[in-house]
Amino acid sequence: MKNKKQFYSGIILLILSFTLSPFIFNSNVSFRFIYGILLGYVIARGRFAFSGSLYRLFHYGTSKTAISFIQLFMLMVLFTGIFLVFDPSYYDLFINPTNPYLILGGIVMGATIVASKHTPTRCASGVFLSYTTSVTSFLLAVFFFGFGIFIAFPLQNPPTNNFVTSGKEIYIPDLFYNNTISIVISVLISLAYLYFLVFLAKKYELHRKKQGTYKEFYIEKIQESEQGYTFFEDVFVDYFSQRTTVILLFLITITIVFITKSYFGFSTSLGIFFGKVLIFFGMPLDSVVNYTNLSPVSFTTPFYNLPFTMQNIGLFIGSISYKLTSCTYFHTFKMSRSTFFSATIGSFILGITTRIIYGCVVGSLFATFASFSLSAWLLMPSIILGGYLGYYYEILFLRFFKTKK
Repeated sequence: MKNKKQFYSGIILLILSFTLSPFIFNSNVSFRFIYGILLGYVIARGRFAFSGSLYRLFHYGTSKTAISFIQLFMLMVLFTGIFLVFDPSYYDLFINPTNPYLILGGIVMGATIVASKHTPTRCASGVFLSYTTSVTSFLLAVFFFGFGIFIAFPLQNPPTNNFVTSGKEIYIPDLFYNNTISIVISVLISLAYLYFLVFLAKKYELHRKKQGTYKEFYIEKIQESEQGYTFFEDVFVDYFSQRTTVILLFLITITIVFITKSYFGFSTSLGIFFGKVLIFFGMPLDSVVNYTNLSPVSFTTPFYNLPFTMQNIGLFIGSISYKLTSCTYFHTFKMSRSTFFSATIGSFILGITTRIIYGCVVGSLFATFASFSLSAWLLMPSIILGGYLGYYYEILFLRFFKTKK
């Protein structure tokens, strides 16, 4: 054990979080908080995030993490399909509007995630894991991501219909017979769609290898190899394999969906938190409410009574608990120029984009795909296309400056 203080701090943090939360929070908030801890721990130990998978796909040419993400989508589609067969009215599904601006927002999101040279711009849940890069970049990312969401709240909550809210909400089973058979058909075509994406990802990796631009990502290499040589390393330190990460995330997610009967996202609470900060520093509540078109309750309720805010805090606690119990935690206030722009401009753009596409990647893509919303079928290729454009722009940018020198 490298650092006993870190290890015991992490264990104490986890024990206190799990044992005290039922007494401090109401049942709904406590449940969300514990879910966030579990999710944060698994994501941190599995080094698993959508922004990272897209970044690795284009900057390294490796499709392993992207394919693992698609496999998680497949499992969730199967889970939702099975439960909808038994009771179609049981779940509050995420069915979002389908319009051209959804595609544009997806392209902007993908490009913003990938365009940074050294680190991906993180979206929502990934923001709470960015402290491992730099404490400063983490604080900046939280601030600017929340700022972007807050600024764009009127787009998603307008007094009258606008370009973001226009468009039809299309539930895929409704395109067929609107019965059990339609759900089965929806599951099958969704799986076929996802399998086709796996096929394209493998083809792209093969293309990069032939082109000589493929680079093995070191984390993926470690995950596939024998890591620990002691019991302590096996239990507390070793990265989860991608397969283990996918299975754990699936089990944790289906548990909360089954209990709460709905899917969820991570981004909106950051915008609300930003509004609370403005009110704390003197902005009138009426001004904030009139601008965002949200209920005053969102801004007057204490943060510890807001389920999704505590879910995000749990995400952070879970991820930092892994770093502590594995004795690998370190912090720095330094950051590269690329990380600075990613944490500020990139996070701000992504914050705005989440209102155009109706949420972060979890809310607008993961939850909607599992809910059989047609919007997800358009958003997925849009984000991938944006990722390619972001990578291509970054390559051209570097070539331009090399030529100038």
